[in-house]
Amino acid sequence: MISIKHLKRSIRGGKISPHFLEPSDKETREKALKLVEYYDSLLGRKYSEFSEEKMIEIIGDYKLARAFQSVLNSFYSFKTIPFNEAVTLDNDAMRSYSDLRLFVFRLLEKGFCQNMEEKEKVYEEASQKLGAGIDFDNILWLDHPDNRVLHKEKSFHIDGLIRLYNAEALTTVFLNSVEVSFKLRFFDKKIFWICKQNRLLFDISKSEEGYDLKVFGPVELFGKPAKYGYRISHAVPKLIGYAEEISAFLEVKNKKLSFSISAERYDKLTGGKLISEEVEEADSFDSIPEQKLYESFNSIDCHNWELVREPGPIIQDKTVFVPDFAFKRGNSYVFLEVVGFWTEQYVNKKLDKLSGLKDSNIILLVSDSYDLNVKKRFESLSVPILFFNVSKGVPVLKILKLLEEEFSDFEKRFEGKKEASIIVNSLRERLILKGFILDDELEGLFGSYSHEEFQKYLEFYKKGFDASWVYVPSAGIFTEQKLEEFKKLIEPCIGKDKVFLKSERPEITDTLIKFLGYDIRWKSLNETEIVKSTNTFLK
Repeated sequence: MISIKHLKRSIRGGKISPHFLEPSDKETREKALKLVEYYDSLLGRKYSEFSEEKMIEIIGDYKLARAFQSVLNSFYSFKTIPFNEAVTLDNDAMRSYSDLRLFVFRLLEKGFCQNMEEKEKVYEEASQKLGAGIDFDNILWLDHPDNRVLHKEKSFHIDGLIRLYNAEALTTVFLNSVEVSFKLRFFDKKIFWICKQNRLLFDISKSEEGYDLKVFGPVELFGKPAKYGYRISHAVPKLIGYAEEISAFLEVKNKKLSFSISAERYDKLTGGKLISEEVEEADSFDSIPEQKLYESFNSIDCHNWELVREPGPIIQDKTVFVPDFAFKRGNSYVFLEVVGFWTEQYVNKKLDKLSGLKDSNIILLVSDSYDLNVKKRFESLSVPILFFNVSKGVPVLKILKLLEEEFSDFEKRFEGKKEASIIVNSLRERLILKGFILDDELEGLFGSYSHEEFQKYLEFYKKGFDASWVYVPSAGIFTEQKLEEFKKLIEPCIGKDKVFLKSERPEITDTLIKFLGYDIRWKSLNETEIVKSTNTFLK
């Protein structure tokens, strides 16, 4: 990585222009080749023999030479010679250069050598005790940084080196950016996944030419941690393939600077792809509340509501909003935005964006850590809102209740089925044929999503039904004749394990057994017994 202080650039009128290298420039190629030849000549030699002055002489510019040195670190590295390669000993306790130094120093009577003769005497004694002849002057300090040896990690073409320099220079710009903006050529959901994968906060809006994507930098949100800057610089090469132009705003030595580059120019300098690599849907979550919501909602009976991560955006006029989740059930589609605790500036951006949405099915889940004024601004948006305490978890059941109360399309579905004679005919035919219809079949027939909806359907169809039947909760509907038949089947099984009965008639559930005046007693973890009960629901 090229540090900002070693990035060769010019600054005019508040604009920063990094010094890029043209891969086709003859002089640039010659200098790069000479630099590579110099590195290759040092292979196997120590770092102490490496000369930065020689690099500067070859390149002709201090900053450019230091930047090239950073880039060449991707292909070359100075490494310490492993101890077991430098010294061959049968002593298992001697495993490192520091072990060897300690062993030698302990042989010194006064802690140091007064002359060369005394040093040689100590070396000879050490060699005898170790049973090996060792060149101590060269070996003892072989792990010092100056004694590291140059290795070539991988081969490369000179064009690749020049393009990598340009890519690193661009990365340095984005690493120090407060804000990075993209003029998008087209809209693609993968853009959001890239931002999510890199855990970036972003904003997108519609323009006359297309879409504008803005990625918030570390200075704006958190001060200036390098980690967030790295995320931005890592995402840019993937996002540039969707853009026509990219702009950045930097803070360098307390100066505010701007930078812009076209996607075409970016591609020419770096050799990058104009269409980004394949991007998978993000696995990580932006916050703990989002993760808890996703895990909790998928572990309960959610009345057939499906929780969708990273749904498509809401686009209204120039406003483009990407919610965290969507709830989907039948023809109902409800968005959910989780607002954890962020800086005041970021929350204001969020509020401005939300205020631009009209008539959108959206629920806001907002941290209650905000002050009263901020809470009032959220409440003024005229959308369902739930405040939650992060430490107490996400109110999943309240969200589910709100979905049923505010966004259920039951009445519409119910009106459409009131005159559906096919349902009545199907009920009649099944009861005539089998004498019962289990709950699972009824739910499929009614198309109900919750217990409350199921009960409303059941009450409605029972009113106009000419057959006599009984509903057994959590079991199904049965003709009185079928219930008497089942009771006669259960009677001989008193005192026996219920498995004998269910192996023959699986439709006779535990609930039905109890409804008919019997009970199930557990004799052990694996054995039951059917007994008569004093409680019965059957009249």
